[in-house]
Amino acid sequence: MKRNLTNDHTPDLRFTKAERLRNRSEINRVFSFGRSVGCRGMKLRYIENNRDHNRVLVVPERKHKNAVRRNAAKRVARELFRTAKPSFQGGYDCALIMFVGSYSFHDRYRQFSYLVRKAGL
Repeated sequence: MKRNLTNDHTPDLRFTKAERLRNRSEINRVFSFGRSVGCRGMKLRYIENNRDHNRVLVVPERKHKNAVRRNAAKRVARELFRTAKPSFQGGYDCALIMFVGSYSFHDRYRQFSYLVRKAGL
């Protein structure tokens, strides 16, 4: 008899394509009409999207020295969103702007948690 080792009660922690904000007009809508909260190191812009899930866009500041550092900042931001996903309420399009700085993952986690609480997401 083969045992099923998956637990049906575990949240889905994947970062799927449906959770990425990719359409140009929707991105412009977030930046034009969305609300904004910020702290030292990052800023969060968000607007309701009339869906049951959140979508996110990660925008590293251009002042990162090169593409390697910009991509590293994006990976950190996606990981923050992915791990915090079960605690979010659904239905928002979010743009997370990452500013340059020598922040550890723990620092970024605290910044992100603060922004999410401040925005009420």
